[in-house]
Parts: sequence; structure tokens; C-alpha cells
Amino acid sequence: MRVLDDKIVYALNTSIPTESFQKKVDATSACADLYSQIQKGHTEREAVIKNCIVSTADTVKKLKAAREEKPDDYDVLKSLKAEQRKVWSSQTCQIFLEQLCLVVKTE
Repeated sequence: MRVLDDKIVYALNTSIPTESFQKKVDATSACADLYSQIQKGHTEREAVIKNCIVSTADTVKKLKAAREEKPDDYDVLKSLKAEQRKVWSSQTCQIFLEQLCLVVKTE
């Protein structure tokens, strides 16, 4: 997250003109463009995370079926636990992004 914050600050610093250049650059459109880019990035990231959750959940279902067929297979159990951790991690990230969007919209 720190790298992303640094990139946003850099983009702000390069988009918004200093006092000496205020009359030469339209700060309002520059800010609107930067905001649009940030929103687009959030939307794309959200779509990727949702896709990952769906894909990983499907893998978990398959591994659960394999575990029922071979309950003593260590490799299946290990893979199942790893995939379940991915689902949990992805869902946590998704919830964080949704809450972040709520906070940003209310400010």
C-alpha cells in the first residue's frame, strides 16, 4: 500500500501546477483526470480480486470432493488448506477495499 500511496502523491505533485504555472495548466481537469485514473485502478483491482475469489472457491470445492474420495491423502489436505487460506485472504482484501471506498466517499 505504501508504494501505491507514493505513486499517487507523485502523480499529484506532477499534475497540480505550482503557483508560477497556475495560469498555464488547468488544475481542475488535471485533478479530475487523476481521480478518474485512480477510480479506474480501484475498479480493475476489485474485479481481479472477485475473479480470484470465485476461481479459488471453485478449486476448494474440487479439493473437498477429492478429500472425500481420499481422506488420508496428505497432498490433497495440504492443497485444500492452502486454497482455503487464499479464499480467506482474498475476501479480507475485498472487504477492506469496500470499507475503504465507503470511507473515501463520505469524506
